[in-house]
Amino acid sequence: LCILKEQKLLDLIPVSGSTVVDVGQVEATACSLLKEMALKIHELVGARMHHLSVCQWEVKLKLDCDGPASGTWRVVTT
Repeated sequence: LCILKEQKLLDLIPVSGSTVVDVGQVEATACSLLKEMALKIHELVGARMHHLSVCQWEVKLKLDCDGPASGTWRVVTT
């Protein structure tokens, strides 16, 4: 079940946020966004997933940027 469409990193950063420049910031921002998304999904549908006996789910973020942070980032929650 896919409940989130593919997003770009800059689309997920709040408008008031600063522009990500270096690779270290991209990685930290990606980690922070994945954590926030996983917590929000759990908040919204966690009880229903538990009721349906979902024991593992994944949040995926695809980054298209220069440097080693580019690619697909995943958080698997059990």
